[in-house]
Amino acid sequence: MTLNNCAENTISRGLYCFIMYQVYHSTTKCVLILFKQLKKSKVIIRERI
Repeated sequence: MTLNNCAENTISRGLYCFIMYQVYHSTTKCVLILFKQLKKSKVIIRERI
């Protein structure tokens, strides 16, 4: 295993981790936003009834 190969491996691993982190982060944000929207709509529905 050459030093160059090792560096490439580290970079791709770091990139993978970064991408997975970004995806996970945005997914949780989306879920939280949806959850908040749902709570709001439930309140509106209750007020109408």
